[in-house]
Amino acid sequence: MTRTMSLTCLKQWHVTSTSFSAKSFCSAPQSATGLRVCVVGSGPAGFYTTDRLFKAYGQHISVDLLDRLPTPFGLVRSGVAPDHPDTKNVINQFMEVASDHRCNFLGNVTVGKDVALSTLQQLYHAVVLAYGAEGNKQLQIPGQKLAGVLSAREFVWWYNGHPEYANLPLDLSKIQSVAICGLGNVAVDCARILLQLPERLASTDIAEHALQQLKSSSVKEVHLIGRRGPVQVRKVLGCLRLIALNSGGGTHVAIVFGTIQETSGPLKQRSVGVKNQDLFAASHSSAAALLSHTSTAL
Repeated sequence: MTRTMSLTCLKQWHVTSTSFSAKSFCSAPQSATGLRVCVVGSGPAGFYTTDRLFKAYGQHISVDLLDRLPTPFGLVRSGVAPDHPDTKNVINQFMEVASDHRCNFLGNVTVGKDVALSTLQQLYHAVVLAYGAEGNKQLQIPGQKLAGVLSAREFVWWYNGHPEYANLPLDLSKIQSVAICGLGNVAVDCARILLQLPERLASTDIAEHALQQLKSSSVKEVHLIGRRGPVQVRKVLGCLRLIALNSGGGTHVAIVFGTIQETSGPLKQRSVGVKNQDLFAASHSSAAALLSHTSTAL
């Protein structure tokens, strides 16, 4: 059967062209019969998709997981902060899927470069595109392309050891103040890593090059800048307290909110906003965080 022969050739090419062999995750030969599915992307979406396919089709399916990187797990590996090991525990579940004889991992394969999507459609009964968006949102503002302006994705991939960002042009020994646009989880992760005591990170799986940079870091101030008010960032306070507890002396965290409309919206939302504002203000003394307000939107 042409489809089966072509699929075999693709696997042979992978095994001889990369150091991360497909055999690492394949304990038994896949059956030549049944449904064959290709899942492009080996992050959480790819593994959850594979797991559901196994449960739905039992032993009548085999899945090839393709990824452009030589290692699997996507953002669980490169996006989760190194000091959050509990969040990474899902890798254990993914390993169970990956070690199933119905699953085959093919790393170092870039769809569109190493193999065309149209070719995959000929080789498999179904192709699932389960990769994420990796581009940066361009804000089209002055200074966006100046040296020292990075996306959070680049910085996170740098300290998590993503192979494409290990050599990011960054010298923390020459930086004292950092501004982070955003008040979400990733923004807080970046702030926490910048101010975390290096010895607290040494026991994590943070990239060695990042750990060495943090040991010589001169960063003392981190400013978190958001366009909204306390209602939308009610989960940040606990993270700020964690930063204050785990950072070295002399560090400073500032939060700059955009327009705060305490009198708008439902009563419950207004009360949450007032409560959060009070909590942030209180954190100035209890957790060494400074609350700053601006009268106009950022």
